[in-house]
Amino acid sequence: MIVALTAATPQGRAAVVHILRLAGIEVRVGEQGAPPATPVPLPGEREVDLAEARRLTGFPVKVPAALGEPERVTVSDGDRIVSLFWADGVRLDQFEGLTPYFVKQLREPWPEHVGGDGWWLAKEHTLSRLDRQDGSRLPLRLAGPTLIWFDGDLAHRLEGVTSKERAVEIASSLR
Repeated sequence: MIVALTAATPQGRAAVVHILRLAGIEVRVGEQGAPPATPVPLPGEREVDLAEARRLTGFPVKVPAALGEPERVTVSDGDRIVSLFWADGVRLDQFEGLTPYFVKQLREPWPEHVGGDGWWLAKEHTLSRLDRQDGSRLPLRLAGPTLIWFDGDLAHRLEGVTSKERAVEIASSLR
């Protein structure tokens, strides 16, 4: 109820964007950008195994017990982002999230607050990469429903789970 009331005012919408910026993701509600015709990989994206991803990053890479070991793992952006993939289209990105890295452009409904530090985006939306140097956006793809949350300085985005309840269950099982 608070999110619905907050999001109804311009000040409330700005507060939602501010909160998601803390998770390394900027959400722009009201504009749905055009995704590229073909999905674009993240800069420097390359496939590695889970042990190597853990060795390369400066943070603890976690796997959701609810999904088991990923089928594929990538690192990108100078080993700052780890992406885990499962066969059913589920993707989990983990990265240090104090500086915005992703931009999500969506129309209503507004992001829904989930738990202490989580936000649920129920509809498809354009996902872009925000250039850290000049602030320009590189459209990456059309993203499915996504749960965004952070734990300290570590941001997570779980994409491809259509049920908010299931996404929260998966997020709660990170080990």
